[in-house]
Amino acid sequence: MTKSFEVKLNNKKITALYGESVLDLAKRNNFHIPTLCYHSDLEPNGSCRLCLVEISCNKGGFFVATACNTTVTEGMEIKLDTPKVKRIRKLNLEMLLSDHIQKCSDCNWKYDCELKKLAKEFGVTESRFSERRRKFKIDSKTPSIHWDSSKCIECGNCISACQQITGLDILKTEYRGSSIVFGPKDGKSFADTNCVFCGQCILHCPAGSLQEKTELPEVEKLLEKKNKKNILVAQFAPSTRYSIGELFGLEPGINLEKKLITALKHIGFDYVFDVNFGADITTLEEAAELIERLESKKNLPMFTSCCPAWVRYVEIFHHELIPNLTTTKSPTHCLACAVKSFFAKKIKVNPKRIINVAIMPCVAKKYEAKLPELKESYNPEINHSLTVREIGRLIKKHNLDIENLADSDFDSPLGNSSGAGTIYGASGGVMESALRTVSSQLSDGKINKIDFSEVRGLDGIKSAVVEIDGIKLEVAVVSGLKNAAKLIKDLKSGVVRYNYIEVMACPGGCLGGGGQPIPTDSKIREKRKAGFYTDDKEKPIRKAHENNDVKKLYSALDSKPLEGRAGRLFHRKFTKRRKK
Repeated sequence: MTKSFEVKLNNKKITALYGESVLDLAKRNNFHIPTLCYHSDLEPNGSCRLCLVEISCNKGGFFVATACNTTVTEGMEIKLDTPKVKRIRKLNLEMLLSDHIQKCSDCNWKYDCELKKLAKEFGVTESRFSERRRKFKIDSKTPSIHWDSSKCIECGNCISACQQITGLDILKTEYRGSSIVFGPKDGKSFADTNCVFCGQCILHCPAGSLQEKTELPEVEKLLEKKNKKNILVAQFAPSTRYSIGELFGLEPGINLEKKLITALKHIGFDYVFDVNFGADITTLEEAAELIERLESKKNLPMFTSCCPAWVRYVEIFHHELIPNLTTTKSPTHCLACAVKSFFAKKIKVNPKRIINVAIMPCVAKKYEAKLPELKESYNPEINHSLTVREIGRLIKKHNLDIENLADSDFDSPLGNSSGAGTIYGASGGVMESALRTVSSQLSDGKINKIDFSEVRGLDGIKSAVVEIDGIKLEVAVVSGLKNAAKLIKDLKSGVVRYNYIEVMACPGGCLGGGGQPIPTDSKIREKRKAGFYTDDKEKPIRKAHENNDVKKLYSALDSKPLEGRAGRLFHRKFTKRRKK
């Protein structure tokens, strides 16, 4: 039981908890303290100095301290908005703005910039301090990340996210002459590092210095010049429907699937398909692959490969694990191949005329779409990949009030999915989807278990033993690459053993992806997750292998999972990449 004690906050006696910070105390009691560098995912460092408060301990006189990393103690008295504190906060904000070359008053960037929001809150249009002279860098060499160092305010969140969430050492603080530079080591481009493009640095940047490399101009050009030559297809991921509403002031977890379809049709897409359908394909292929490996006892444990950041991590750092990756393509690419094969034949068009645009919670998907090994079936399978944030901007540009749009259904026949496809965006969802099918197939239909709650949740590492008709499967679910590194270490040392492991690079899985709305934190991730499982329960079909439209697809391909044309369309190869 957590111990508590009383403190004074703005002359009001309130209960504090041992170990909590002044900022946590204030938030818990609905008091506002401005923050910029603070993020609940990261260890607080107090670098921005905007969360300053006045504190007195045991009547020893008041002093100014940062609320984010000052622990509450007994006898403490806290004052939040004294004239002194307000003056220093504003001064510190102006000093931060002197590092941020683009003046907030002139900036056309309307999204994802906490600095601009604070400048408006403080009534600061420009800094009284002259800009520091330093060299700036714009880096857009990767398919995923755009870095503009002129906007960097040196908060260090990108470094913390890279180290604490991803467990990598890509970003550093470096002194070059009189300047401090935050970015890839030795002034490199992200393209010349071991970055896995998870985008967590983007998700935690409060000043827009790090953003996704946008493909909106290319997509808009296609939409504007739409003619008989191109057929534009949009497909969106499971988690996109549960987070898109946040960009329009709605609560996380609200399913706007039908509204989003309408918006995409209004913008100019000819067809809209559901990546959940692709997830059902992935489930059938991956379940068959797992059964085959269990029977042959080869290449175990089997790791999932839906997450492109995780796959890149293995291809760079763990070549020995490449044979353990499932060769099944991600739902995005399984659906893309179905569109450019089965659907193209159905509407009697050359697949080259179909432009596939994927709307993802992920910036690594931009990288994945460009991989040569994912152009073997069709060149390319995915033409453009947009983040949730990018499609939100496009919808706003068209002045669409998404909440009040009419409902529309996905186009047939690649729009109907099972509950198994629905939960893919949550950590544990890929594994649970596969287990629903594996349990049925290994038991010849005798086991009809649907809910595998033991693999659900937002914990970084989860493990369980799942018994299926006398067979005990040892499974693990990991989110956050730093946690994956720990599990791999334990696996190699023999501390743990598993048959099947799901890994997602981002906290909570795709629902915490680097392409999601900003802010994203643990509470928001939890609300998004709730949406997945609520809708899964309401689905008439909750197992991928019971999806009749998927059955029709396999029948049209004259194939079974792992075999024939399905084996060629829905599976991939991996590449050993040189560590830089």
